[in-house]
Amino acid sequence: MNPSLAAALAATAIMASNIQYIRSILSNETRPSVAAMLVFALSIGATLTSSAALGADLAILATLGVNLVFNVGALCLVLARRAGRMSFTRFEQYGLLAIVLSFIAWGLSGNPWIALLAPTTVDAIGLVMVIRKLAKDPGSEDVFAWLAVAVAYGISLSAVSRLSLENVLYAGVSLVLCGYIGCLTWCQRKRIQGLQG
Repeated sequence: MNPSLAAALAATAIMASNIQYIRSILSNETRPSVAAMLVFALSIGATLTSSAALGADLAILATLGVNLVFNVGALCLVLARRAGRMSFTRFEQYGLLAIVLSFIAWGLSGNPWIALLAPTTVDAIGLVMVIRKLAKDPGSEDVFAWLAVAVAYGISLSAVSRLSLENVLYAGVSLVLCGYIGCLTWCQRKRIQGLQG
């Protein structure tokens, strides 16, 4: 796929995902965690800067960049409306610390891999925590938002010029876990609708 076209399509899917997520927050369909949103925004920012330093492809960088802008926007909206869980779990505190320490380690070592691997790991664990949250609060996420993110990263991956870790690591993890969250939420909502008759 043409890298510029893929970057535009992936960015469009990310925008659609985040607009839908913001809409579902405003209508109280989604119950976000402010701390998790902050962790995701910082991990995307760290991944974007380290991926750029490592020479990742345009489609990956465009997807990360648009996702970062919309994640920060959604976080600001949630903070302004106080529309989510405001407390930080111990994991979220550790996640924030890991991201900050990865930037410090990158600065001291000059090795951007540190700033790619740590936030990707934190993000993956955060996504697993969303899956755990869905076990306790079924249907509390937005199906379209999560599936659109998975599609965006799938499009990004289809356009990479070379299969290298800086191109596929974060996008691959996001494709699999965001797709799973979207499908799990869809199944949960179908089950809830079936029980409600």
